[in-house]
Amino acid sequence: MAEQKIALITDSTSDIPKSHAEAYGIEVVPMRIVYKNEEFLEGVNITSEEVYERFAQEVPKTSTPALGDIESVFQGLVDKGYTHAIVVTVSSGLSGTFNNFRIIAEEFSDKITSFVCDSKMLSREQSDLIEYAGELIKKGKDFSYISEALIKLRDRCKLFFTLDTLEFLIKGGRIGKVSGTIGELLKIKPIVTMDENGAFTNFEKVRGSKQSFRRMTELATEWIAKGKTTVHIVHGGALDAANRFKEVIENLPNVMSIDITHLGPTIGVHTGPGVLAFALTPETED
Repeated sequence: MAEQKIALITDSTSDIPKSHAEAYGIEVVPMRIVYKNEEFLEGVNITSEEVYERFAQEVPKTSTPALGDIESVFQGLVDKGYTHAIVVTVSSGLSGTFNNFRIIAEEFSDKITSFVCDSKMLSREQSDLIEYAGELIKKGKDFSYISEALIKLRDRCKLFFTLDTLEFLIKGGRIGKVSGTIGELLKIKPIVTMDENGAFTNFEKVRGSKQSFRRMTELATEWIAKGKTTVHIVHGGALDAANRFKEVIENLPNVMSIDITHLGPTIGVHTGPGVLAFALTPETED
């Protein structure tokens, strides 16, 4: 069998730390943050914190990477002699990014063999998948093995989050199956997860911030008890809550590693400030 040179690609919604992307040679294609009078590239020339700070003045729109940008990435890989590419995108239930990558991958199919994986997730769950592909490459696994392994791991991952307000989900059209409006008046806080299509859906509803925090810690404890797992705590302008959450669960027996990440602006625009999430990636056998 001819030697495979496998490239790794994700989009900036993955919130992948720069050092991790560099360690695995992962190409990170930025999403676009669009204000009335200016446009930025996520993670390149605007930070999550800057977008949140500007919410009071203007809530920007977000846009997928342009087809031309993705095309340039693929052409660069071909020029460097890559034979295969593995792409992990933000959930297709939230963004058209998956379809854009699939279109370009098809255009280049005679030059590079690609697998475009719909993470059906976002943020650090998405980054864990592409980093897992990097680990498998280091272990000498081939393209087909890695492609299948990614799907198996993806289907075992879990993500739950709660937010201060449904206002931004409604405005951005990402409300999915998360019901609100009346809940806003009653101070009911939805705990949200991802459905089988990678769209936001209600897991359950609780009344008030204290109850939502308590229930989130209970859920994390229940899921972590099922087996060894990597834990990512993700927040949008809610660092104090993230730190308190970490204190509650970091010493649970099955926690292999735990960190705190600020939610990137592409998703943050649609969830607003005050988001608290936890993402669980189970241990693999590879």
